[in-house]
Amino acid sequence: GDVTPTISGFTLTGWQFAISTGPFNPSDGDYTVRNMTINSGNVGIIAFNSTGNWTLKNNAINDVGTGIDMYNASGNLRIVNTTYRSTTNPAIEVGDSSANVVIEENSMQNTDVAIDRSGASGDTTVTSTTILQSKKGERGIKAAESSGNWTVNDTIITGSGADAVFAENTSGDWTIDNVTIQDSEDMGIEMDDSSGDWVIN
Repeated sequence: GDVTPTISGFTLTGWQFAISTGPFNPSDGDYTVRNMTINSGNVGIIAFNSTGNWTLKNNAINDVGTGIDMYNASGNLRIVNTTYRSTTNPAIEVGDSSANVVIEENSMQNTDVAIDRSGASGDTTVTSTTILQSKKGERGIKAAESSGNWTVNDTIITGSGADAVFAENTSGDWTIDNVTIQDSEDMGIEMDDSSGDWVIN
């Protein structure tokens, strides 16, 4: 049902789903998760199919499978000042989703894909974020076959095991401004077969 909980101020260790709204039949309310530390487990925060709006702020997610998994969500998501360390799957997974996502002042280190919005139709803004990777085969930002618009600014992506930004077959408009990309094993920005307007400064 419609709820508006705030989850704040403690540590969760070793849970399969540390914070979960289902995961397959989530409630429709708006959630705030702040000042949390999540260590180990399968997924840090999971809300498949969520229709509510989520605000995540000042959290640390370490040694998990997926950091935040909101696949197919339709509510909006704002993530501020959150860190991710050593995820074997994406740090942020919001693929096949109509949610608009804002990621501000996040830090990802030794993750698989850092931000995965493959097939998403919602817009995405990434600002003042650092992605430091060291695993073979992963990407910094994965947005293949998405149709939403993207803005990425004041951000660093380094050490990607494949492309830093993978935007193949996208139709949204992209603005990439003041972004540093270093030491990618493949391409810095891969935008084959994309049809949107691109601005890179």
